[in-house]
This record gives sequence, C-alpha cells and structure tokens, in this order.
Amino acid sequence: MAVSRLLRRAFGAICITLSGAGLLPGAAAQQLTESEAVERALDQTDIRDRDTAERDAASARAAGVSRFDNPEAVLSRDSVSGAAGDETEWQAGIVQPIDIWGARASRRRAALADARATDAEIDWRRREYVAEVRTAYVSCALAAERSTLATGYVDRLRRVERIVSDRAETGDTAFYDLRRLRVELRGAQSEAANATGAVEADCAALGRLTGFAAVQPAQSLAALLNPQHVAGEPTGRADIAALGERLVAATQRIQAAERDRLPVLRLGVGYKRIEAAGVSSAGPAISLGATIPLFNGGGAAVREARADAKAREAELSIARRRADAERAAAAARARAAAEAAQIAIDAREDAGRLEESASKAYQFGETGVVELIDAHRTARDAELNILERAERAATALIQLDLVNGDQP
Repeated sequence: MAVSRLLRRAFGAICITLSGAGLLPGAAAQQLTESEAVERALDQTDIRDRDTAERDAASARAAGVSRFDNPEAVLSRDSVSGAAGDETEWQAGIVQPIDIWGARASRRRAALADARATDAEIDWRRREYVAEVRTAYVSCALAAERSTLATGYVDRLRRVERIVSDRAETGDTAFYDLRRLRVELRGAQSEAANATGAVEADCAALGRLTGFAAVQPAQSLAALLNPQHVAGEPTGRADIAALGERLVAATQRIQAAERDRLPVLRLGVGYKRIEAAGVSSAGPAISLGATIPLFNGGGAAVREARADAKAREAELSIARRRADAERAAAAARARAAAEAAQIAIDAREDAGRLEESASKAYQFGETGVVELIDAHRTARDAELNILERAERAATALIQLDLVNGDQP
C-alpha cells in the first residue's frame, strides 16, 4: 500500500542518517533491545498469574455446564391403617431430568463462546500492553539520544572555545567574542545536564515495566523504524474477535431461553416394597414426569436474551466502524510522520554544510563568532528535530501495528 512504500523510503533514509543510540550512564543499568523489553514485561509474574487465572475461570464456567443436570435421590415411606390391617410402602429411587430439547447444550455452547471471548480479550490486552512497553522504549531511546546530542554540542563548543581563546590572546578577535561563546557554552552545559536527568526520568517507566531498577536502550530510534514492522493490511483484531464471540454466546442463550419454555422430562428409576397383612412384595419402580410452565412461561427470559443479543450485535458493528476509523487515522499519522522525518533529514544535511562553512569562514576571519555559534546551534537543532520526528514516526508505527492487529 502507499503508506508502506512511503514509510519504507523515509525510514530507510532515517536509518542511514541517524547515529547509534545513546546509553544511560551507570554500569548497573540493564541493556535491553525492544523485543527483550517486551518479552521481559510480559514475563512478569503478576501478568502471567492474572491471565492464567482469568482463562481458568472462563474454562471452569464452561465446564460447569454439563450435558446432564444432577439427578435427584428420592426415599419415601408411607403407612396406612385400615380395617384390613396396616399397609406400609417403602420406595427409593433416582429421578433424572432429561433435556431432550437441548437447552443445556445451548448454554454450554454459550459458555464456550464466552471462554473464547475471554481469551481474545486477554490477547488484546496483551497487545495494548506491548504497545505501551514499545512506546516507553521509544521515549527512553529518545531521551538517551538527546543526551548524547547535547553532550556532543558541548564538546563542539569547547573546541570552538579553544580556537576563539587563542585568537583573543593574539589579538585577532575581541574578548567579547570569547565571552559570547562562553555564555553559549554554559547554556549548552546546562541543557546537557538537564538531558542527562531526563534520561533517568524517561527510562524510569520502562524500568518499572520490565522489572529492572535501571535500563538503557540497546537500540537507536533508527533501529526501531524497521520497515518490516510496517503492516500492509490488517491481520485481525483480538478485541473485535472477542465481541464476535460474545455475540455468538448471546445467540446461543436465545436458543437456551426458547427451549427452557418447553417441558423438561423427569425419568425416575428405583425400588418399591409394600407390606400388608403380613405379606410383603417388592419390585422395580419407574416413573415419568414433566415440568409444567404454568406460572413462568419463560417469555421474559427470551425477550431479555434477544435484547442482549441485539445490543451485542450493535456493539460489534460500532467497534468495527471505530476500528476502521482508527486504522485510517493511524495510517494518516504514519504517513505524515514519515514525510516530516524526510524533511528533517534534508534540513540536517543543509545545516551540516552550513556548520562546516561557518567554521572555515571564521578561521579565515570572514565571519564573527555570532555567525559561528548560530551555525553550530542550527546544526544541533536540525539533529534534534530529526530525533523528535523519528520518535513521532516510531510512535505512529506502534499505533499502526496495534490498530491493525499486528505484533512487532
């Protein structure tokens, strides 16, 4: 598709242009790739326990709807006194309801559909969690590379400071130029210190999600923009699948409610013993009965089940329409982010040439220190702009993967 081609071209250029990832300071920090961070986050004990417990509960609910209802044990004793003498009757047996209409089978299919829906909901929730972890990784990588960029800018200004200082000592330039440069250098050092603190702050969320006290990204933003992550077509969304299973369950409950309106047969099998006038007789006893829907015909339950199914159907339709809107919006954002990144790359090349030209011009006395500082700052801003655009492109890709139902 057009979005995929555009993203591939732009991201390919970004991968060539961007430098390697900046890393968090401190040897104790755990280096993680994006895939390792996702795997580590999903491997947390509480997440595994929650997902397993929810699946087990849904499976148990489905298993609880057995094919047959529980039988009823019956034990009775009747005694009658009359002119002919006393008569005693003993009877023991089992009465089994028989669902000949299939109401319990419909309820069981509904419970199984609910279990599949629960499994799909867990899958979707995990996909959302993956997107959250990936976004946190992007933020951490961006902060690290910003810190590296800020430190590099300080280093460049220090080199320029030595040149300006030597020229000021020899009288080739005014001490104003040296003071002006040192003001810029102090500001850059302050920004670098702030960027260093931002690394810890922005990587804190990733550390908590992965269970480490401190983490550092082992991949740059460029590596996160792998064109293979770009989805050409949606592969199916687990949240939509879950709503579809809920609709299947609601439909099965309609059938169960309709069949519950019919009489339920009750077959009894047992043993009967009669004692009268000193004579006893015994033998098997068989009974056949049925429930009579006299006071509750089940019409209200049917109407409730039909209304619930209608609501589920509408909810599924709304979710599908919303998913289409999310896909269109995510594709548009990804396309815009790719275009913005490409423009930033072009500006960086021009700014780099400007920085080189300004340095040479200053050495030959053709420009002043203000123009030199402006050239270095412009180059720094262009590099920073690329990082910000790359971060937006990576975030847009993450959202596109999520709404398309893809996994990285």
